[in-house]
Amino acid sequence: MNEPVAFSITIGAALSLALTPVWIASARGFFGASVLGSLVVAALVASPMVTRWMGMTHQTSSHEFRAQMVFLMGAAASVGALLWCRTVLPTGVVAALYGVGMFAATALHPNPLLATNVWRWGFAMPTTVLLLALAMLAGKRWFELLAVVLLAMSNALAGGRSDSGILLMVAVILAWQHRPRFSHRSSSAITAVALVGMLAYGAYRALSGAALEGYLGEAAQDRTQAQIALSGSLILGGRPEIGATVELLRTNPIGFGPGTVPAPADILVAKTGMSRLGYDPDNGYVERYMLGQGKFELHSLVGDFWAAYSIVGLLLVIAIAVLVLHYLGLGLASSTGSAIGFFLALRTLWDIGFSPIVSSIDQLILAVAVLLLPAVRGHRSFLSGTTNGDIHRRPTPMRRG
Repeated sequence: MNEPVAFSITIGAALSLALTPVWIASARGFFGASVLGSLVVAALVASPMVTRWMGMTHQTSSHEFRAQMVFLMGAAASVGALLWCRTVLPTGVVAALYGVGMFAATALHPNPLLATNVWRWGFAMPTTVLLLALAMLAGKRWFELLAVVLLAMSNALAGGRSDSGILLMVAVILAWQHRPRFSHRSSSAITAVALVGMLAYGAYRALSGAALEGYLGEAAQDRTQAQIALSGSLILGGRPEIGATVELLRTNPIGFGPGTVPAPADILVAKTGMSRLGYDPDNGYVERYMLGQGKFELHSLVGDFWAAYSIVGLLLVIAIAVLVLHYLGLGLASSTGSAIGFFLALRTLWDIGFSPIVSSIDQLILAVAVLLLPAVRGHRSFLSGTTNGDIHRRPTPMRRG
């Protein structure tokens, strides 16, 4: 199902497009789906206009233009098909089957880096999705917590600092939800999201310290030290593409459009932004990877969507982020979110800022399909903990002896 057919579209995405009349009505029944769908359509209409405008100063690749347009259509259709699946199957089953598909995709199309770290570059994400989906189906909080802790340890030992940090946050959230409760009153969604922010900072500090002390291995220690020395920050040192994205956005706010080939001037702008972070861009990275393959690879969902699909693509990513925060807020406030839901939500927020579209699209599709809640009725059932397999029943409050 992950085998490319044409222009990088997979068999699964092609089938999802063909079945649009089947799933489109069901997809409208999920809160936020119509907004996301409208933004996708707007991006498909507006971004070719940007490509034509940029054609006055840039070359255009017709093959890449078609590939990027079909890519967005296929991803959107895949989300719609999964939303339809949620109306006939428990969400845990849908996620588990998706995880099996991710295993198959890894086996059929292995990452070029697989030989250097089989777990990190091959089976970490499929295993996480499948195991957390099965834990969701089991309906046991302790099983979810155990699975998350084991996965966090595995990722940390394999050098996967971001995923281990995210899983650590999920473990803390689950433990917090499972705490003894002496009141039926729920916390507010805003307070819950603020808690996520504090947890993110705590996980960042804890993992940075562990890596610097060598607890995550010598390779992780050396990599962390080098990244901090580069710009004084682990995030900026590890993701200098942020500087390139900001500088490109500043000089060309409308984006570039699908199929637009980066020009020498764009390479210079990107290097300028990266050098502002203390990174030396004259190492071939920009020319070979970021802007040297006939398209813009800015190493973040927000950057890649903006570059390819213009301002509408940027708005699409912002809308996804809002819906993710919506899930986090409701799930935390009512103590009813699932481990896989929290993991996908936090991973999506990370990918928006720090992961390229090519390597994160599979989990983004699943995340949007899992995190969207049934409209109106779903909001009420989410707060009572009975939404269609997405969440668990709220734990019974413990009373004082």
